[in-house]
Amino acid sequence: MVALAIMAIAVALVAIGPRPARALDNGVARTPPMGWNTWNTFGCNINETLIKQTADALVANGMRDLGYSYVVVDDCWFDPNRDGAGNLQANPSRFPSGMRALGDYLHARGLKFGIYQVPGAKTCAQATGGYPGATGSRGHEVQDANQFAAWGVDYLKYDYCDGSGTINDQVATFAKMRDALRATGRPIVLSINSNSFHCCTGPQRNWTDVANMWRTTEDITNRWDTGNTNGYPMGVKNIIDVTVPLASYAGPGGFTDPDMMVVGRGGMTDTEMRTHFAMWAVMAAPLIAGNDVRSMDSATSTILKNSRLIAINQDSLGRQGAQVANDSGRRVLAKPLANGDVAVALYNPGSGTATMTTSAAAVGKSGSSFTLTEAWTGAVTTTSGTISAAVPAHGTVVFRVSGGGTTTPTANTLVSSSSGRCLDVPNSTTANGTQPVIWDCGTGANQRWTVSGQTLQSLGKCLDAPVNATAGAKAQIWDCNGGANQQWTLQADGTIRGNQSGLCLDVDRNLTTNGTLVLLWTCTGAANQIWTRRRAFEVASRSQRAGDRTAVASSNPPAMAAMQPATSGAVAPMWSTNRPPPIAARAIAIWNTVTVTPPNCSRCSGSVRPAQVWAVVGTPPKPNPHRAAAMNSPARVPPVRTMASMPRPTKAGKSSAATRRTRSASTPLTAVPATFAIP
Repeated sequence: MVALAIMAIAVALVAIGPRPARALDNGVARTPPMGWNTWNTFGCNINETLIKQTADALVANGMRDLGYSYVVVDDCWFDPNRDGAGNLQANPSRFPSGMRALGDYLHARGLKFGIYQVPGAKTCAQATGGYPGATGSRGHEVQDANQFAAWGVDYLKYDYCDGSGTINDQVATFAKMRDALRATGRPIVLSINSNSFHCCTGPQRNWTDVANMWRTTEDITNRWDTGNTNGYPMGVKNIIDVTVPLASYAGPGGFTDPDMMVVGRGGMTDTEMRTHFAMWAVMAAPLIAGNDVRSMDSATSTILKNSRLIAINQDSLGRQGAQVANDSGRRVLAKPLANGDVAVALYNPGSGTATMTTSAAAVGKSGSSFTLTEAWTGAVTTTSGTISAAVPAHGTVVFRVSGGGTTTPTANTLVSSSSGRCLDVPNSTTANGTQPVIWDCGTGANQRWTVSGQTLQSLGKCLDAPVNATAGAKAQIWDCNGGANQQWTLQADGTIRGNQSGLCLDVDRNLTTNGTLVLLWTCTGAANQIWTRRRAFEVASRSQRAGDRTAVASSNPPAMAAMQPATSGAVAPMWSTNRPPPIAARAIAIWNTVTVTPPNCSRCSGSVRPAQVWAVVGTPPKPNPHRAAAMNSPARVPPVRTMASMPRPTKAGKSSAATRRTRSASTPLTAVPATFAIP
């Protein structure tokens, strides 16, 4: 039966159509890319000799062997004019041997070749008058992709450099080059920046479907704090503030990019430079050096060549360090590693030394005996659970925690039983005091809530009850501080009770409309205080990161809406329908504790187990102004990618992931017998 089901899925996929190109499927950037880029130090003043000397220096100083493999030639490498056939060509005075020869030089030394281009008419330097011509890829995407492949390019930095267009326009524009690169058959890392001249769409969605790495902010400068929230230029502290909340988006094949490093370029203290590198490492950021590696001093070399931090950054699990505590900006990040260890960063942006403390349990470890390896000195200590250090102003201490067992906090959506809508941080606003609301369930990080100890966390903040709250007080998000007013009990009846106040999380006046405030009220067990934890969207996210090439067919949403609880029992097959979907694409999860059946459907048969994920293939929902800042909203996905990710059919108790397929909105739906299990 399983074999027949799998065969039926394969047949259904042929009917659905070819799978769209996805950056996660291009086989590269399974760990954050490492290398060097010309721009931060040299700007437009680049030439063939500089690139070759830098390549030789990377080999001689050991950086190549530590992983710094991509040598990226940024803006101003090209002739201001395309040739008679419309092809890009190297600037003959700067690169007289040509770009293919340069790529060969790099490859012969065990390095990889990176190059720069833009999706618009002009590169950033051309748009600002710093370099002549208009040689962007607009209208030449396929031609340029083929040219890059012919030159042996391994990495493309694709910089927006245009102030026009919506975020959806940007997605579609970047996707053209993504698809063109894929069609060449050459594995090429795609690095995009949607923020240049267009601030700032980087943190507004998960760009994994478009690129291998994507910039989170405007350009970096070699300063600690410029005072900008997300505007040019950005200091190291400012970039950390934007990038930390995006931890759930990173994984093999797709990483948040807080920009090229400025280590070794002056403007900051040694402590700040160390924090810069350490936080980039723990945030699973691409480690792209931007200094002159031909002549760096010993302090810079020590930072960039720290093998313990590089190992944390390059861990095969590919997880970005997630915030587990935040006390007035002093953050604790935990990055799970493939062997069960956890990297813990104690980050202090304050003006004085602070003793920062967390615990093994808080960072996802279980047990009572652990080894701590400090990343800068290599010093090894033991602990029964306490992780603590005196962290200097603007400093970061990183420990690798070994021993004991590993527990993984699970991100869930919290669905109100009275409305079917999800607990939501409005517009992904992380300001202290922001009051949650209920909103249509989506895939945004602002609807993912992680249970860590007795706290509920979203976007790096804790769900918080005002101290000494009484009935009617607002629920809010706040910096995690370990207070009793941030501790909650998820009770058996589905209510969420504040440990200090004794009050329950309550949807105001039992209203069900989008935007209804969530507050604290005397616990009654009413429907507007009942919350269901669902993992459907976390499963979809992991499926996307896995890049699996298998997909599943879809079923009939009206039939699903009509399902009522029945008796528990064995798993039976999906039912089939050939009607086009009447609603927008979205994932639906059934999470009851009993088997359900689809009544009132003349063409339906069978029953399904609760741990099944259903999807409807169709057009994406229209953008909602309230969700404008929601990350990875379905409204931001181009129409060609509209099937939600979900686990594929299981065999022998194993499960794996499935990714989106392409179909037109008018293509009939075809469902096949299959069962699914939530990992």
